[in-house]
Amino acid sequence: IIHLMKAIKIEKFGSTEVLNYIDEPRPSVGEQEVLIKIKAIGVGRVDISARKGLYGPLQEPGFIPGIEVVGEVIIVGENTPLYWFGKRVFARLFKGGYAEEVSVPVSSLVEVPKGITDIQAVAFGVNALVASFSLELSSLEKDDRLLIRGATGGIGSIAAILANANGINVTAELQSDRKRGNLVDIGIKQFLKQEDIISQEASYKSIIDLVLGKGVDQYVNLLADRGHYIISGGAAGSPEEEFGMSFLSRVHKSLNLHIFSLNTFSDSEINSRMTHLFKFILEYSLVAPLHEVLLLKDAAQAHDLLESGQVFGKIILIN
Repeated sequence: IIHLMKAIKIEKFGSTEVLNYIDEPRPSVGEQEVLIKIKAIGVGRVDISARKGLYGPLQEPGFIPGIEVVGEVIIVGENTPLYWFGKRVFARLFKGGYAEEVSVPVSSLVEVPKGITDIQAVAFGVNALVASFSLELSSLEKDDRLLIRGATGGIGSIAAILANANGINVTAELQSDRKRGNLVDIGIKQFLKQEDIISQEASYKSIIDLVLGKGVDQYVNLLADRGHYIISGGAAGSPEEEFGMSFLSRVHKSLNLHIFSLNTFSDSEINSRMTHLFKFILEYSLVAPLHEVLLLKDAAQAHDLLESGQVFGKIILIN
């Protein structure tokens, strides 16, 4: 008997029209894998890149997108601990998340504690992992000043929420006032506008940059002595070719430059961090901002929304 499930499959690269809602055979389960009945799916920029054929690891069409899900383990593989059967889990994937079921290695599972909903677990998800590791690189203590470039994005907003909970003094760079209210709602009280940069003192212990683009040097000049500049994204593209000279020209300030990717961390490091994050979220009653919750069949609408630039908070698909 072939068990069928609903899924979104990309048979060719292109616009949201290529997101086909189809019947697909249930994935097989390897010896050290589990099958998850998916409840909530995170929608992110990686999914859009994959749909367009711009995501390096997925160069050929014919795949189900989706890199993070929450659901219930309904089958465990032959060499997988029975402990996981029936557990509610968060799982990081290479692909396959836009579906009703997915098989994943047991090494990529993190148990979701009671008190955190499926939707909230995936709303924090990978964004919280990147935000948390970036904050660790920031070496911040209570009341230290942090500037976030890209605070209105998925990672930036979660970084602000986590930093606030840790007593860090957060400032968000604002490109426009359009999303100021959203940032106020998540606890940000201080803002930096482009026209005010030149008059700012070099007073930030750390800057988390999710934007990059041209003109990064002006932000480097805002770092205090021994400050940390963490690049964790690049929404505006690459910086100038001479990027980095601002660090060398201020050598007497002992500045630190970090370029961060989650890919450099092992499964066990990531799982440990996610477990810690779930505890922290519960302890401080943190809530990740949500933009929209849609049904799996509405994946195209989710992608259109994300590409509109009007989004604040996570877009999530549910089964």
